[in-house]
Amino acid sequence: MTDEVVTNDLVLAEVIRLLAESNIIRVDRRRHPSWPIDSMAFEDEYSVIAVWTFGSVEDLVAGWGAAQDHVVDFLGANVIATDPKSWDGYLILVAMDGVPATLVAELNNVRSDTRRVRKLVLTADDLPTRVSDPLELAPAVRRTLAPILDLDLDTTPGRTDPLLSLRGRLAGTHNHSAHLDVLIAAYEAGESPLEALHRRLTETHPTETDAP
Repeated sequence: MTDEVVTNDLVLAEVIRLLAESNIIRVDRRRHPSWPIDSMAFEDEYSVIAVWTFGSVEDLVAGWGAAQDHVVDFLGANVIATDPKSWDGYLILVAMDGVPATLVAELNNVRSDTRRVRKLVLTADDLPTRVSDPLELAPAVRRTLAPILDLDLDTTPGRTDPLLSLRGRLAGTHNHSAHLDVLIAAYEAGESPLEALHRRLTETHPTETDAP
């Protein structure tokens, strides 16, 4: 198979695929008509995620602030203030060239700037230059998108899910096997382990007002 140059289109396709795997749904473009044609918005129950591409790292450094303004306006117009999504916004910034030495510090500042929305930056320095299969991009793109993707647990034969092996690793240190059972059962059912544990503790230790 002939190697293919990694382009914006390939990267964006992989971003869309990984977000879809984590049940993060693309927003209809009619909800953000003022955005550039190649920009995208996504959402799930907890977050709003925007993806903006730039022709170069220089353009990204110059334009990320305007992109953020658009995303903040979108949040304000579509998400009520009490919704967790109103403060859990992400802006994925993509530029398919290398980072000039003169812009390394400034790009790092963009990455670490968590005001208004959190920024995730993906450049050619984070990716292979050529691939024989678009799926070869997955590990590199997943590293950048890790804060918003579902955990990618290793299910290779012989590997053990760390939560399911928790009881054995805690053996001899705590006597809370019943609580661990609740956590593991909730995890396997796709429910919140903390909420399940809270219900268990509430049932086991009723408050004074619940006492007869």
